[in-house]
Amino acid sequence: MINCDCLNECRQLVKPRKLAVTVVNSLAKKHKANANTVSTAPTERVVGQTIYTSTGFEYTIERCLGTGGQGIVYLASRGSDQATVALKIAKQAGASIESRLISDEYAALARLNHPHVVKVIEYGKTREDECYVALEVVDGITLESLLGESNHLHEYEIVNIGLQIADAMEHAHLCGVVHGDLKPGNIMISQAAETKKIYVIDFGISHILEDPEDQSDEFNCGSISYMSPEQMAGLQITNKSDIYQLGLILYECLFGGLPPGDTKSDIVAAKAADNPPFECPDQVYMQWQDFFGKTLSTKPETRYPSMRHVKKELRKLADKFLPPVNTSNDAAAVQNETESTNGIESLIGL
Repeated sequence: MINCDCLNECRQLVKPRKLAVTVVNSLAKKHKANANTVSTAPTERVVGQTIYTSTGFEYTIERCLGTGGQGIVYLASRGSDQATVALKIAKQAGASIESRLISDEYAALARLNHPHVVKVIEYGKTREDECYVALEVVDGITLESLLGESNHLHEYEIVNIGLQIADAMEHAHLCGVVHGDLKPGNIMISQAAETKKIYVIDFGISHILEDPEDQSDEFNCGSISYMSPEQMAGLQITNKSDIYQLGLILYECLFGGLPPGDTKSDIVAAKAADNPPFECPDQVYMQWQDFFGKTLSTKPETRYPSMRHVKKELRKLADKFLPPVNTSNDAAAVQNETESTNGIESLIGL
């Protein structure tokens, strides 16, 4: 039985449409190779236990942050320098293709060296032949949590968030990596800075641009609400897919919801149409119309050519807004010590 949450979501669509059928068939095909294999959970470790790697590093478990769909994440200290890391140990692959995908994911992450991308410290295999990756720890909350706690984000803040995400993704694209699953839950906001410093996390379904054939047969499910139309149709994704997803993130920041609605059938119907109903609902926000028109176009060729062009447009928008006078009540600035662990634990989904 194929185990894929977003495939199940697609099957539950109320209105059968051509695009919905394409999504189901595409995802079914791309997971067929793994349908008869079993990925086993990594061996659970206890506090104080040391994990030895094939590269000679040692990590001592401080606590378990949680279990995600792809493995277990621990807060750990590295024996050589006592550095604190988020240590993810992946599920043991049930087939060689899965093992290679995990290795490719970690290699893609390691390529990236940018102030707005969570840094890979090192990766490899444990002595038990489990794939692992050690990541820097970010003390903060996700944009998803912030949106759930804040009634309103100032437009200047939204532009600032967008510029940082676009800058990070421009770097990733230049390194030949497409994220493929940009969404508020994969955007971290650090509490260490007075301003909202952004980190892009979870390149778990990232695609390597110079190897497009990989995308046709080896695909991990993204979040259907944030999928680009070409991604939902099972077509090759490019940097234009990340541009589309960034547009959705900023739309949600501005209006508190995604266009055109919350149901999966609405989402599929809109993305199957030539022009999704993204129109700004208030005259005050009409200056965003062109931006969303380009980022949320159903046709990749009519979106902005690159993240550099997205940044240029966002800077124009920034000139129209004054910084907020007082952001001391922002949710990101008032989280207590207990809530601050939410940011670390969000790395579980990486």
